[in-house]
Amino acid sequence: MDDIINLMSGMEQYDSSIFDDQMSIFVNCLNLFSPVIRESLYVYDITQSTFCYLKLNDQILPKKSHEDNYLQEYDFYSKIIFPEDLPLYIEMHKLILLYIKDLSKNTEECDFFSCTFRIQHDYFFNCTKKIPMMVHQRMKYLSKDGVPQYLICSVESSTSKSAGNLCMFNIDGKSYDEYNFVTKRWTKQRKVQLTEREKNILMLAQRGLNAKEIANLLCKGYNTVRNQIKQIFVKLNVHSVSEAIDVANKSSLL
Repeated sequence: MDDIINLMSGMEQYDSSIFDDQMSIFVNCLNLFSPVIRESLYVYDITQSTFCYLKLNDQILPKKSHEDNYLQEYDFYSKIIFPEDLPLYIEMHKLILLYIKDLSKNTEECDFFSCTFRIQHDYFFNCTKKIPMMVHQRMKYLSKDGVPQYLICSVESSTSKSAGNLCMFNIDGKSYDEYNFVTKRWTKQRKVQLTEREKNILMLAQRGLNAKEIANLLCKGYNTVRNQIKQIFVKLNVHSVSEAIDVANKSSLL
């Protein structure tokens, strides 16, 4: 984890007073809406090496006896990530920071990075076998003159079956770069596009409606809706409605 912090500190090159004012407004808004934020969310000040906002969902990121303890520990992930996934997690964050530092990349085109990994909770530690929970992490770097100043990060549970899935989503919403751990390269991919009907079906399913209820609400035949759901599964490469909702949300398709 020290290598990640060193990479961050190497980016501290510009005065960001105006940027800080804008961030203060953003943090105040987060504090205002914190009661309705379900996922764990934090804002890390790279220039000051500290957290300026921290909202923990104990079902996702476990709390300590005092949340302030986190404010001095950017590497707190090293204590909660499933041991087998920690080397991968460190590698992915190095890759992200190196991607950003590459001057051939236009940081203005980057929307956010995402990856998956497993964590373990304190209340699992008494078990004879540690039980992992897969989570999805989104990271958005706010930059000034191409140099990252703040990291906005959200962590939520995921239905993904494997750790990794490192991607950089472009601001255009139509494409993303995916890292291949075999070839050690980023490759550009076209983002899956859902039709308005497919989006409606997933949003209704997200509200807890089943296929029959969705068909009645949309005034469509049950078999028609079932076929459209199957088509969604094919597009998103999933096998269940819950997976489809998870993938669609994390890819900003809904």
